[in-house]
Amino acid sequence: MLATEGFELVEALGLRVPVQVFVRDRNEAGELDLSVFPGEQVVLKAASPAVAHKTDVGAVAVVPAAGTAVRAAMDRMARRLAGFPIYGYTIAEFIPHAEGLSGELLVGLRQTDDFGPVVVVGPGGVHAELLARHLRPGSDLAVLAPPLSAERMVELLADKPATRIAGGLGWVAFLFAANVALNQTWMRELRNHGQRASPPGFARIGLNSRLDTIQAAVLLAKLRVFDDEIAARNRLAAFYDHAFAGLAAKGLVVTPPRVAGTTSVWAQYGIQCRNRDRVAERLRALGIPTAVHYRRPVHLQPAYEAFGDGPGSLPATEHVSARILCLPMHPYMEEATAGRITDGVITAVEEGEAAA
Repeated sequence: MLATEGFELVEALGLRVPVQVFVRDRNEAGELDLSVFPGEQVVLKAASPAVAHKTDVGAVAVVPAAGTAVRAAMDRMARRLAGFPIYGYTIAEFIPHAEGLSGELLVGLRQTDDFGPVVVVGPGGVHAELLARHLRPGSDLAVLAPPLSAERMVELLADKPATRIAGGLGWVAFLFAANVALNQTWMRELRNHGQRASPPGFARIGLNSRLDTIQAAVLLAKLRVFDDEIAARNRLAAFYDHAFAGLAAKGLVVTPPRVAGTTSVWAQYGIQCRNRDRVAERLRALGIPTAVHYRRPVHLQPAYEAFGDGPGSLPATEHVSARILCLPMHPYMEEATAGRITDGVITAVEEGEAAA
């Protein structure tokens, strides 16, 4: 059943659904009167039985409610989904987020041999997968026998993770209610790009959700000196470049390249050198901290390895990841401290080359 057919059934039950039209191809889209859609934007979704989550493959887009824009978006989707069967496209009303609206809610009806008709209610989208993976039978499921009342349904479903998500209480309520161990590990990984502490690496595709309200307030204040800090970071980068020019001329290090017409904010200053780990250990002994952010390239991390072609598929990336070493970088470093760092790096690199 296509999504539009499911919406027709829901609408037949008297429930409001978004305005939507199903078209087979761009020619049918060209004949469509887009004035039936309220607002200046519409949602375009490709219908394919081979695609479980449209957002993962670019099969959903919000576009201007204009024929040329819709057809152009359909062409882009067709190129992205080359090799997938496409039944057609749904053009639907765009409904902006508003107070009182939460995520998708799925309602299904199945006829079973043991129980007869069963109504299934749960969240849609990625929430459904999360619940399916981490449900605790007897705790996260509610079984209600007929006859049912609205009050009884609310009472039994009130403390269920799916209800909390559908009710707009959000991810945190779901994660804490679903599993304590999950909260302690999975949630920490999710908020930090999917990164795990042991063994180190990126176990899953995550988010960058480390900015809390207090940090945001501090950063708003720092915006007043942001330009000055960028200038100070660039002066420190130039100091490093000058200090490492001799090593670079000998081919012992590679300093960060510059792109003409751009200004870097220098979140990191990374050099490339042979015997990287030996150099880092020597610097540690001198009291100079360093960092290697991605010892294993992203395409070889567990979260992404299924999408790549394995070791050797990105040779430049793999070469750099084995040699990159990030040095201390912040806008308030004194010149004496920077000099101690560069002297230490020069000593460590030359000692590393001599020992090799």
